[in-house]
Amino acid sequence: MIAHRVNLRMKESPARMQAFDRRTAAIHEAGHALMALYLGYDANACIRPANTFKPLDEKTWIGHMTIHRKPVEPNHPHTRMVAVAGLVAETLWRHGHDEEYAVPDGWEDYLRDEDSMSYSDWRLSGCLPGEPDDDLYNVAAHVADLFMGDLWPVLVDISRTLIVGAGSVHSFQTEAVEAA
Repeated sequence: MIAHRVNLRMKESPARMQAFDRRTAAIHEAGHALMALYLGYDANACIRPANTFKPLDEKTWIGHMTIHRKPVEPNHPHTRMVAVAGLVAETLWRHGHDEEYAVPDGWEDYLRDEDSMSYSDWRLSGCLPGEPDDDLYNVAAHVADLFMGDLWPVLVDISRTLIVGAGSVHSFQTEAVEAA
C-alpha cells in the first residue's frame, strides 16, 4: 500500500486525516472517470474505506474505476490518458491550477516517483513505476490542460457524487461531459 502523505497537523486529528483521504480518493477516481467520459466511454467509479491497521501510515480511503467499451490495444492513447488522469486531478486539487502543469516538464518530479500512481495505473500507462517515457509527460500535460479548462467543474461534480455516495458504485455516462 502507498505510504500516507499528510502533514503533522492532520496526524493530530484522525477525523481530519480520513476526510482528506476521502476527498483525495474521490478526486483521483473522478479524474479517471472524467477522462474516460471525455474520450467517449462510460465509466463506473466508487470510493470506500480502506482496510488498514495503520491509519497514520496508510491511506484510509481507496477507490476504483472501470471503463466500459475500453480500447483493447495495448498502449492505446486513450488508455494512457485515463491512466494518468487520476494523478493529474489529484495534483491539481492539491497544488492548484498552475501553468507549469500544462507543459510536459511540469510532470517530471511526479512521474519519476514510483508511488505517484497505483500499480494498475502504471500498468495502464504502459510504463514501469517511476520510469515514464517521454510521451507520458506529454499525455499528463495534455490532461492537465483539459482539466484546468472547462472540465474542472465536471470533475468537482463527479468527485462530490463519489463522496456523498461513498461505498456505492456510481455510473457515469458521456452526457455529463457533453453538457460542459
